[in-house]
Amino acid sequence: AREEQERQKDFLKNWHKWNLLLRREMSKTQSLTAKLVNQYLQYDTPSETNFDDRDELSVLGDLTLQSRWRRNLFTSIGLSGNYRHYAFLLAEKSQDNYKQRSLRLDFRYGWDITPTLRLEGDNGVYVTYNVKDFTDFNKTDRSTRNLETNARAFYQPNRRFRSQIEFRRKETHQSYLNWERFTETTLDTVILLNIDQRNRYEFIRPGAQSQVFVEAGYRHFNQSKKFRAPMVG
Repeated sequence: AREEQERQKDFLKNWHKWNLLLRREMSKTQSLTAKLVNQYLQYDTPSETNFDDRDELSVLGDLTLQSRWRRNLFTSIGLSGNYRHYAFLLAEKSQDNYKQRSLRLDFRYGWDITPTLRLEGDNGVYVTYNVKDFTDFNKTDRSTRNLETNARAFYQPNRRFRSQIEFRRKETHQSYLNWERFTETTLDTVILLNIDQRNRYEFIRPGAQSQVFVEAGYRHFNQSKKFRAPMVG
């Protein structure tokens, strides 16, 4: 029995990946990049009591437009889609086979307002659909919608002192999915909020071999979960 338990941990994993990248310089300030990634995973277990043998197929497509409006300001907008198929090979777990489809839109920016002050951040909206291969009697098909905002500011007036603040908000909206009718029933909404502020001052001494500095900061974190609450944006 002990030997069989140890054999359940054994596995053989084969992973194949193909990439295609195309890039076009549309002008001195703009470029367009297209990417296609195909992955195939084979996961096999020698144990007769381990039923995790499966194949995973993934196809990812991504299109990104990068722009530099000034020497100190750039933006990037990207649209990506992903398709995954998880297929268990043994009948004991075949009811868990499912397909995952996702779509994502991202916007990023960086702005050097002054030589001492920089702003950067990214905003993303993405949705994921998980659908079982067989009739979903247990109502486990799910859709997940996410709205995420990240912003950072860096300030360094001299060599000794620097300060930064980070802001992050993420809202996740999960629903039961009826794929055939493409309708959703709201289950819950989770909202994360994080604010992190840090300061650092270095005592620079000419010829000193050791470094002396002091750091101080503040962090605020908040998480809330609302059942059957729609996305508030």
